Amino acid sequence: MNKSWTATRQNQSGASTVQLLCYALSGWLVLTVLLRLTPIYLEHRVIVSVLETIVQEYDPADDTSLQLRKKLNNAWSLNSVDQVDASEVKIRRRRAQLTLQLEYEVDFPLVGGVRGVWSFEERLTTP
Repeated sequence: MNKSWTATRQNQSGASTVQLLCYALSGWLVLTVLLRLTPIYLEHRVIVSVLETIVQEYDPADDTSLQLRKKLNNAWSLNSVDQVDASEVKIRRRRAQLTLQLEYEVDFPLVGGVRGVWSFEERLTTP
């Protein structure tokens, strides 16, 4: 019994070189994708945060569409937002209600000639 255990143990081996190479390649691919997507996601969160702030601070008596665009431009300039321009935000004002709508896509390189596209749609309305 002890002899068969020794024989099986001698036939066993660790991970093969090909298996280790596949693990390394998979890890590199996941890390590359994460490093490419993280800045895009973080900038999108800044964009949403600015839109939410503008909707929350909206005063129908004082704020015009031009002033809202100026606030967007100032906030995005301050936060270095490059993915989208303030002119792409659709502003709808009806009486005391404000709706900001933004749809945009970000095109980004993944690996070599492979590119990715991430679409975002945001619609915020005053209560």
